[in-house]
Amino acid sequence: MVFRWFPILLILYALWALLPAPNGSAVGQTGPGAGAAPVPAKADADHFTKEIAPLLSRHCMECHDSTVQKGKLDLSRKAAASKGGESGAVIVPGDLKKSRLWEQISTDEMPPGKRAKLSAAEKAAVRKWIEGGAVWVGDAIDPLAHQRDGRRQAGQWLRRLTVAEYIETVRAAVGVDIEPEARRILPADLRADGFSNTAYNLNVDLGHVEAYAKLAELIVSRMDVPAFAAQHTKCKTLDDACMRQVITSGGKWLLRGPLAEHEVATFLRVSKAVADEGGDFNEA
Repeated sequence: MVFRWFPILLILYALWALLPAPNGSAVGQTGPGAGAAPVPAKADADHFTKEIAPLLSRHCMECHDSTVQKGKLDLSRKAAASKGGESGAVIVPGDLKKSRLWEQISTDEMPPGKRAKLSAAEKAAVRKWIEGGAVWVGDAIDPLAHQRDGRRQAGQWLRRLTVAEYIETVRAAVGVDIEPEARRILPADLRADGFSNTAYNLNVDLGHVEAYAKLAELIVSRMDVPAFAAQHTKCKTLDDACMRQVITSGGKWLLRGPLAEHEVATFLRVSKAVADEGGDFNEA
């Protein structure tokens, strides 16, 4: 099946800022690669979901997820993380000295180059995790679920646009008039207190998420996608350099701010999947 890469990217863009940072849920499993095991203590499960999973997503997934796997190391999945990479095991539950992950981050060898190194608090969290048995909750880490977890840590909770603001934002960003459908599909803003733009009223529930998803598909179907892409790049290939131009420039325009490197890497995986399926730039 051939993907239509740009609509996929745009739908992801449209939904990206609408998703609140998750609090994390845990179904207990212990140690990377462990089979059936007792449910870990809640403190250990919480430490993984709230500290370790976001940390690995921020600092490691760009190079060591299931798609890239530099050094044949995938730190996004429990079984793969347990197996390790070309140099062998990197996480040995309960043994810091044998855990190459700890060796690399404690000496600031990783993340590589000029990328931000782990803070003292982050290193302490990893040390605690490994020494405590490297409890791993679930089978895999979803990097998208943790990319913007700083919102939660800073106490900044997601607030949506009003319906009118949403309509005008779409019109200004991509030149599509979605007003009739938006007013019909989106839940009304006005609540019992009579206000439509207070923080209390601008929460995001399942009805909004479903509506935004439907509207995103409509928006993409009505866009002049080649013209929009041409505003952000002159190239028309699916190689990383070209797609990086589209993603960084288009993302900055649509999200009103630059994407972080790990966010760019997340979207690059979409274009790579399209290329692997034989798709090309013009199929949008």
